Amino acid sequence: MTRSLVVDWDTSITAGGRFGFWFDRLDWLGLALDGSFFRPDKDLTVYPVSLLLMLRVPLLRDDSVPRGRLQPYIAAGPALFVSHLDGRIPQIGERVEAVSVDAGLDVRGGLTFMLTKNIGIFGEYRFTHVKPDFGFDILDIDSKAKTTFDTHHVHGGLTFRF
Repeated sequence: MTRSLVVDWDTSITAGGRFGFWFDRLDWLGLALDGSFFRPDKDLTVYPVSLLLMLRVPLLRDDSVPRGRLQPYIAAGPALFVSHLDGRIPQIGERVEAVSVDAGLDVRGGLTFMLTKNIGIFGEYRFTHVKPDFGFDILDIDSKAKTTFDTHHVHGGLTFRF
């Protein structure tokens, strides 16, 4: 028996870090590795790791900030999502725990303002797409849960460039 329903997920805090570099000769092109987590539900935590191709427009260049003080950018790439489900099914009191590892997509757009040559602040919009597939036992019956996460995140933070 297959049953489908639509679930509205909770608003979640997202945290993480990105390590990358911008090419010297093509200072508008960069690569990055990003790791983060978010929690769309109290019983579900998602850990994406993304490989990103990044493009920026270095604006307001001067001697103190040669790569540009203002840097609008976009980024996109594949991501590996580890989704951990851990909770109770209230109707039967059964606890379920499952992990799903799936490939997905990570797309971003943002704006960085460099305060100094090496320190800046940024704001970013991020869209992620993944389809986790969980398998678990409920009362000794093999069960599956499939879902699609199309998430929208708004980030802000500090950037350190060397």
